[in-house]
Amino acid sequence: RPDLELGIPDLVIVAGARLDWNSRFERLLFTPRASAKYSFSQNSIVRLSAGRGYRSPNVIAENISLLASNRSLDIAADLGMEEAWNYGLNFTQNLHLAGREASFSLDLYRTDFMEQVLVDVDRSPTQVFIYNVDGKSFSNSLLATAQYNVLPGLDVKLAYKWNDVRSTYSDGVLRTLPLVAKHRGLVTLDYTTPDKRWNFNTRVQVVGAQRLPDNALVPHEYTHDFPSMSPVYGVWSGQVSRKFGQNLEIYIGGENLNGFQQHHAIIAASEPDSPYFNGSQIWAPIMGQVAYLGLRFSPAGL
Repeated sequence: RPDLELGIPDLVIVAGARLDWNSRFERLLFTPRASAKYSFSQNSIVRLSAGRGYRSPNVIAENISLLASNRSLDIAADLGMEEAWNYGLNFTQNLHLAGREASFSLDLYRTDFMEQVLVDVDRSPTQVFIYNVDGKSFSNSLLATAQYNVLPGLDVKLAYKWNDVRSTYSDGVLRTLPLVAKHRGLVTLDYTTPDKRWNFNTRVQVVGAQRLPDNALVPHEYTHDFPSMSPVYGVWSGQVSRKFGQNLEIYIGGENLNGFQQHHAIIAASEPDSPYFNGSQIWAPIMGQVAYLGLRFSPAGL
């Protein structure tokens, strides 16, 4: 794993590779990876990375939510390892606006999968097919984050995430994966009093539309007119905490204060023995407002 400077003081390149033997699949795995960092200034940095990776599937543990249904699992007998190439870019900028500290970061990532393990919940309402993709499969993501210290003790954070995750299904069609929101947003306000005893935090998370699994073959009386896409929704949460000395903190808060809920979340909920019973298509909170109260105690010296 050499570090290369190339005679450019603000540029650092790290390249490496490793060999691994996978006893489960009896394969020798070659995993190269490289990263680069360039500092335009002390407050402006760009990072690049690229590499290859492998993953051994553990389909039951990784898809435990599927057990909340009566669907049978059809796992391909020749299910193999996943392989992927990942490419990424990160840009970070720290700055001052009106005499206050601010920061901005941008992350861009692309992953190209080879033989991705796909959990196909679209082909049948009573079965789940798990197999390696024979075709194009990729993930693109963008994350933009901005943070600003508006007033002493008051910080505002804005974040936006874009996801484009698609795979080629067994019928040869390239589809967006279900239950993956293409757009997400987050707004956070955090205030700490000058004496550091009180902290007030509130946040709003916005979740964009998600493609829902194909329920066209489910009897209509079970689906409650399930749409093909979930609606855009927001969740508002907040917390207030108070410190007493150095060791004790009491906090009270609430989640989903706006009370948004997914109704009729379970298909065939009144017939748990039905082959169509399915509680795995959860795309939003299923509980309303939730309040909590607690304390944190840290013994002195720990």
